[in-house]
Amino acid sequence: MRTRLAIFIMMLLSATLGAQAQKRIKVIDITVQMPKVGADIIDEDAKVTAIKTDVFGSKNMLGDDKIGDAGVGFFEYDTTGKPVVPAADAKFEAGRDYQMVVSVTNFTDVLFNYKNDKEFTADNTTLKVTVNGEPANIITASGRPLQCELRVTMGGKRNPYLANTKVSAADGEHSGYGYVDLGLPSGTKWATCNVGAAKPEAYGDFYGYGETKTKKEFWEKNFEGYGSSLYNNSKRLGSYAEEDNLYSVSTSMEHKLKPEYDAARQSMGGEWSLPTRMQHKELVENTSAKFIIVNGVKGTLYTSLKNGKSIFVPYAGHKIGGVVHDRGTVAVYLTANSHRSTEMYAYVWGSAYHTGKKGEAAIFSMYGHGADEDNTGYPTYQGYSVRAVFGGKEVSDDKVSGKGSKKGSKKGDSSEDKGIMGKAKGLLKKGKSLFDKL
Repeated sequence: MRTRLAIFIMMLLSATLGAQAQKRIKVIDITVQMPKVGADIIDEDAKVTAIKTDVFGSKNMLGDDKIGDAGVGFFEYDTTGKPVVPAADAKFEAGRDYQMVVSVTNFTDVLFNYKNDKEFTADNTTLKVTVNGEPANIITASGRPLQCELRVTMGGKRNPYLANTKVSAADGEHSGYGYVDLGLPSGTKWATCNVGAAKPEAYGDFYGYGETKTKKEFWEKNFEGYGSSLYNNSKRLGSYAEEDNLYSVSTSMEHKLKPEYDAARQSMGGEWSLPTRMQHKELVENTSAKFIIVNGVKGTLYTSLKNGKSIFVPYAGHKIGGVVHDRGTVAVYLTANSHRSTEMYAYVWGSAYHTGKKGEAAIFSMYGHGADEDNTGYPTYQGYSVRAVFGGKEVSDDKVSGKGSKKGSKKGDSSEDKGIMGKAKGLLKKGKSLFDKL
């Protein structure tokens, strides 16, 4: 009799404890230590410090033998409100909104004890999640990591130059073409429009490197610019050195086109010219760049950190043969510089914006070839956009270094996948990996 009573009591206790262990959790409250303004977004100091629930009361479920892994990630918002993977050197700005994503890896096992229950579900209708007391939207849950997101605003007042989304009107004209003075240290002025365009958002014309006239198709066989000796040698040049001396002068940035082979100078006159690698670098270092849409055209807005003025650079793509590639997603602009290895390679600059797959953050990226960057470049015979500059003193490291032209020493790679789109794909993978880590 006593044995039967003991068994009955044990069964009753077991049922009671089991019911208590699987009691439905309705609220999870997550506390995050927020980063400070100026901190790196990618290497931020934010971390989850506590996880509490309505069932477990004030008990912190974060720690050894509990929830051992919880992470925090941040994304910027572009001007359309879409989350964007931040650049590697991006920092938190005062007064700016960010998407914060909090991930808890083993929450189902610890909080719900439903490790083997494949039917268990948790979403915004069955579970309430708050982060620092603010409602968060559940992205994924139930047997996968609990992932939730919310919009947060950094403290302080935002710099109006960083917040700018307007394209500046021309400050004046040079040789009949508008320019904007961005207050750059060298005094360089940037054109308001591409060569061949009448307004900032117009794509304009394409040019091969060293060619001064646009054309319908860009092939190796019809290329007349710098590097054509390798393909058709229409000018009957006897050596690469002869071609180098014909087209260029030598600088520490390697070859630089002479004015008679500069598409900007020959199209616009005056002192207009293709920007050099260092002039592009100066632009990037003294402006805030962001993706915007102007009259339905996608591109990058460069806003001066010196005076708040801006220029818009549309994603015109680039042309191979008679086909325009990557229009609306990539900007590929010529510089005046190039180098020779086994072939001639033009140095380009620009930016790109890729939305990625549904549910993934967008990728905004910029690229160029400053003094400290790689030496590959892009095939000179393809068609690229041109945005001209004029005035100012020569930027350091871009001055003519002597007569003739020096040879490039590193081997380039003309494959499209290892060029602009290859870099963009790499950034897309980087963005996806950020989500995977959360």
